[in-house]
Amino acid sequence: MSAFVLNRKYELQLPESFVDIDREEMEYVDGGGANYGWYGDITFRIARSVINAVVGVGATAAATAALASAGITGGLSTVVVPGLAGILGAVASNGLLKQDYYYVNMRFYLADYWTLRAISGFDNQITLAM
Repeated sequence: MSAFVLNRKYELQLPESFVDIDREEMEYVDGGGANYGWYGDITFRIARSVINAVVGVGATAAATAALASAGITGGLSTVVVPGLAGILGAVASNGLLKQDYYYVNMRFYLADYWTLRAISGFDNQITLAM
């Protein structure tokens, strides 16, 4: 740093275009307003296959715990549990859910509109798109 800065031998200087304004000229008297209310919403479109996957994961965890408590572990549980869980998830979801897609709407304040789509298949991949 320069000696000028280190010695602090300077004062605050206003720009050359500075104009002295008294308090009355600075007050804002026209009023104003704010936008209060809902501005948009977020829509989540959830495919039935995503719900199948969630139910399948839950069924897998429950079946694994049940088999482990019964003393069945290793290769048999690795082969049997995911298959049974997938079938249970598909049967439960297809029996309870009648539509291919379900929508969850959330309203929010002063933001933009977004659409999030979750699409899943039995290929163990979930695709999120905005």
